[in-house]
Amino acid sequence: MKYYLIALSKKQLLTYSSNSELNIGDLVLASIRNKEDYGIVIKETTKPEFQTKEITKVLFQNFVGENQIKLAEKISKFYICKKEVCYNLFIPPKINTKGSLKLLENHEKIENNANIELQHNLTENQNEVYEKIKNSKNKFHLLHGVTGSGKTEIYCNIIKDFIIKGQQVLLLVPEINLTPQLFKYLNTTFQDQIVVYNSKLNKTERLKAHLNALSGNKKIFLGSRSASFLPFNNLGLVIMDEEHDQAYKQDTNPRYHSRAIAQYLSELFGAKVVYGSATPSIEIYKAAKVQEKVEYHVLNQKVKNTKEAEITLVCLKSHFRDRCEHLFTQTLVNKINYNLEKNKQTLLLYTKKGFARNLHCSDCGENLKCNNCDLSLVEHKLKNSSYLKCHMCGLHYRQLPSCKNCKSNEFKSHTQGIEQVYENLNELFPQAKTLQLDADKLSGKNSHKEVYEAILNKEYDIILGTQLIAQGLNFPDVNLIGILNADQSLNFPDFRSFEKSISLFKQIIGRTNRHNEDGEVVIQTWQIDNKIFNYLKKENTNEFYDVELNWRKKFNYPPYVRQTRLLYSHTKKDKLNQKVKNTELKLNQLGIKYNSSSNLIEKMHNKYHHNIILEGNQPEKIIQKINLDDNWKIDRDPQNFY
Repeated sequence: MKYYLIALSKKQLLTYSSNSELNIGDLVLASIRNKEDYGIVIKETTKPEFQTKEITKVLFQNFVGENQIKLAEKISKFYICKKEVCYNLFIPPKINTKGSLKLLENHEKIENNANIELQHNLTENQNEVYEKIKNSKNKFHLLHGVTGSGKTEIYCNIIKDFIIKGQQVLLLVPEINLTPQLFKYLNTTFQDQIVVYNSKLNKTERLKAHLNALSGNKKIFLGSRSASFLPFNNLGLVIMDEEHDQAYKQDTNPRYHSRAIAQYLSELFGAKVVYGSATPSIEIYKAAKVQEKVEYHVLNQKVKNTKEAEITLVCLKSHFRDRCEHLFTQTLVNKINYNLEKNKQTLLLYTKKGFARNLHCSDCGENLKCNNCDLSLVEHKLKNSSYLKCHMCGLHYRQLPSCKNCKSNEFKSHTQGIEQVYENLNELFPQAKTLQLDADKLSGKNSHKEVYEAILNKEYDIILGTQLIAQGLNFPDVNLIGILNADQSLNFPDFRSFEKSISLFKQIIGRTNRHNEDGEVVIQTWQIDNKIFNYLKKENTNEFYDVELNWRKKFNYPPYVRQTRLLYSHTKKDKLNQKVKNTELKLNQLGIKYNSSSNLIEKMHNKYHHNIILEGNQPEKIIQKINLDDNWKIDRDPQNFY
């Protein structure tokens, strides 16, 4: 009788026995609490003192490789997270169904020789960068290319080299909405070699992708961050497109960043890693330009050789001084009308969801907040009705609640949401075909592809959207960009707000002038003298990085210090305060420096939240000494503080 440690799909790590010898990575069926569950063999172990259950059945041999198990253990160690949670990243959902079991039984390895015909010749600038990456012995590369410079074509050429060698390629994108465009572009070259993987897939599609990675039947895997956990056996290249994007950071346990996962994959497989962006993160820019750990490549010429879009700044002070009730200044209205006459498309950026925000009591001024969260409720409008929603906990109010302070039922809004802006847009331009584009409108499985195709086919003249429209999409007929209120991101209380803002603005500006010479950008702002707009007008934003790095170094912010966020939450504020006080006492006794404060949004999901921020490269040693209980959440290298 042999004994094995099994990582079950229910995020449990248990010991089972088996009469036959099992392999590390085997997929097995096992009984737990009189129910069947499936899991992965992690390792052989010694006979325990307690009685064990026997493995029910081996479903698939070597379902994950030893490198995947090593990766899970690296994630567990670095992100200070239980191993069973990390092993679960590599287990597809709902395998123990009839359809999934049949798929496992019938899967076989097939010969699939790549038929590669590159569609475009590289420009001189592109070819120079491609050859440097191809011939370099350095494993890590930053491709810093202005929007429209053809980073994707360089990706294709690098991918070709690894496919010809029979190796696998992982191409990561931050958001699912970017996959249709990339898939269409890649598919013209690599045809049947591409597998798309993301959270929108059903259980059968996920399992098929898993088996294709395991068997090597497919060579290119395009997806969001979860695609990193497919069971590659011969991974040669990882490309992280739009590397700067915050969506690469997982906000639930384990709170990993795809940038770190790419590094681990490189260590385990010897793979080359290419980080691509028009606006690289401060962390990767420092690693490339200051530390020289990452090889730096710049693409500073657009493929179409078009000039930079003309940027017009419009002050909102005078606009609202004239008692205007909408966000469209006369300058922007005139340019949209002119664009419509030319039969060109317009993209408008506005980042606030809902119809009306910041609702206040008309009598006493009390803010209308969610019962569960310290956050204002947002009004949403349907065709014939409206409702209130908390965008933190998701709680819906079908009827307007009375004011907690004076019991009044009259409220007024001080901030427009995108739905109200969309109404104004249709009133101002009734002749135009308009589209509102935000996460609420992209809930369906194929909605990203359908919307992308509709815009590409010019079914819409004006697209009003949130950050979604700024991300790497290529629309040839867009030649006017409007940023309706630039201050929404600039005024956010976060030391990264300047970096996030310039990245967002540069990305949205990059959606125009990709194929035309007459692209324009209108930025509406209350802070017309803000230095960020000088950086935007310059083709080379390296000055921004230099200034920002000096500021971060001066005030001891990342990337010059590594942060670890300890987050504690409790339904009772006095219990939370006591727990935080006890932890602070332990840290003080150990002489450890820290910052302690209430969460940016103190109450969420009916719990109060508090942050303790540690600094340093070895937080696990501190955490071990202060003996945190399981109610503490640990976030290494946090990107947000709410």
